[in-house]
Amino acid sequence: MNQITTRKMFLRLQVHNGVCVIVYSAVLLFLLAGFSTVSAQPFNISSYNIFYFTPAEHENSWESRKHHVASVIRFHDIVLWGSQEGEHNQLQDLRQMLGQEYIGFSRDDGDTEGEHSAIFYNPDLFRVIEHDTFWLSKTPDRPSMDWGVNFHRICTWGKFEHLDSGKEFYVYNVHFDHESQEARENSSRMILEHIEENTPEDAKIIFLGDLNAEPDNKAYKKVIDDGRFQDTYHISNLPPHGPTGTFNGFSFTREPDRRIDYIFLTNHFEVNRYGVLTDSYDGLNYPSDHFPVIAEIKFNSQSRDK
Repeated sequence: MNQITTRKMFLRLQVHNGVCVIVYSAVLLFLLAGFSTVSAQPFNISSYNIFYFTPAEHENSWESRKHHVASVIRFHDIVLWGSQEGEHNQLQDLRQMLGQEYIGFSRDDGDTEGEHSAIFYNPDLFRVIEHDTFWLSKTPDRPSMDWGVNFHRICTWGKFEHLDSGKEFYVYNVHFDHESQEARENSSRMILEHIEENTPEDAKIIFLGDLNAEPDNKAYKKVIDDGRFQDTYHISNLPPHGPTGTFNGFSFTREPDRRIDYIFLTNHFEVNRYGVLTDSYDGLNYPSDHFPVIAEIKFNSQSRDK
């Protein structure tokens, strides 16, 4: 009897432990699935030329536009974006209205004078690890102009951590010259060289900007032909939303047929959707002379933790 009782107790214990293991395993798998879901959460990024500061008497004054620029960013839940043409007071306005932070120095004095190529981000979602701004010229470490441009041209870049997943990635944001083709091509070359020299070989990179160049332009082709970047317009899981063109010139009568604003990504990201946003206000007014380009992205399953 004692042997039988002991054996029955042993069997019950085995079954009991088996159940515990199963429960424990199920809980562990659930937790791991939860972490995987967090790391795969998509987020919205954008490139948006917001048009430079104009005084109150101007028909497209910043005072009349700023709340609508902020509203576009807020309504479409854009949590990381590259701005072009923004001056210091504009950036401060957006920082306050959106509760976001930004990185980047001005193009004229490397501080606050003149336009910026600032990168805005939600500090609850991202942490800046390092950042800098350089000039698109033969002397990139100081304010300077080359290749026939009449304005300083800059690139702002930053290394970020995505706080939910711990993944690190880089963002580059640019505004190429609107007149000099030589400058545009050299700007593409300089940025690709900077990436090659300052980021790891397998770095996750988001490249944003107003290139003042359409897809048939050599400045655009240099970026694509490098082999590192893909144009989100072409790789979105859903068909592109909105018009093809991104420049509107504040006009409702012209067809926005020039696609000059871009979001490029390395293959560490998946693009759920891509769009050109045509939000307007008070009938026939756009917040800027460019439409913001938006992409909903996430780190893909092959993307390493760092």
